[in-house]
Formats: sequence, C-alpha cells, structure tokens
Amino acid sequence: MGRLGLNYHKFKPVFAREVMRKENIVTFTSVGKETSNTAHPGDYIVKNQTTAAEQYVIPAGKFKLLYRWLRKGSNGFDEYSPKGEIIALKCDQQTLERLGLRCPFEFEASWGDKLIVYPGDYLVCPPDFSEVYKISPTEFRQTYRLRS
Repeated sequence: MGRLGLNYHKFKPVFAREVMRKENIVTFTSVGKETSNTAHPGDYIVKNQTTAAEQYVIPAGKFKLLYRWLRKGSNGFDEYSPKGEIIALKCDQQTLERLGLRCPFEFEASWGDKLIVYPGDYLVCPPDFSEVYKISPTEFRQTYRLRS
C-alpha cells in the first residue's frame, strides 16, 4: 500500500505564551472537547486563530522549531508565524475502508490522552512521524493548506 497522506503547511499565525507554572489545558474545537494536557514550566500554550480559538500544549524545544516570533500581543500571548508542515490523512469513508477502520475509533496521543476520531477528521503527523494526533475538519480548513 502506498503512502496515504498529503503534505500541508500551516498558513495561519497563532498566539502563544510560555508557561511559568504547571497548568491543565483543555482543548475545545467547533465540535466540543477534543483533549486535555498538562503544561509544565517552559512549555508553550498555543491558541489558534480559528473560530474555536482552541488552545493546546507544545513543549518548548518543539515550539521553537515550529514557530517564529512575529509581534507582541496581549494578555501574555504574542503572535507567532508557523514554520512547519504536516502529513495529513482525511478520515473519509474510502480511506477508512482501505485501512480496515470504522469511525469513531480512538487512540492514545503522545501526551497520554485518548483522542476520538470521527468521520471527516484528519489524522496528522510531522514529517518525521514522531507523533500522531487528530484535527477536526473545521479547524483543519481554517489553519492548513495543501503544500504546492
């Protein structure tokens, strides 16, 4: 079986702030609660510029590889430009059948929380395949474009 995913780049800037003390972050998208994670000092809380303004945790070393500072923001959140790209696979009926999967299904994310994948969601990973997570379709369309 050939590679199923396509390369996308994040085109929309984000707001982010460095974490000073341990915090629990719950991510809500346009379809509701998606996941939760614990941020530790030095990590970053990222807030996407989407309709849902979803927040999530990125470790410091990874954040610096994925984002470049743009400008000072407000409420402790500065604006950053994305540098990275992802490989994404849309979980449509044809793809699910090809993989022998049925939606919804769940898997454990690299941060230890269970993610539930619904039809239309995107399974994504960085080009080094170091982790897999999901993005809801509305937020995916608002932040990613196909790499040309």
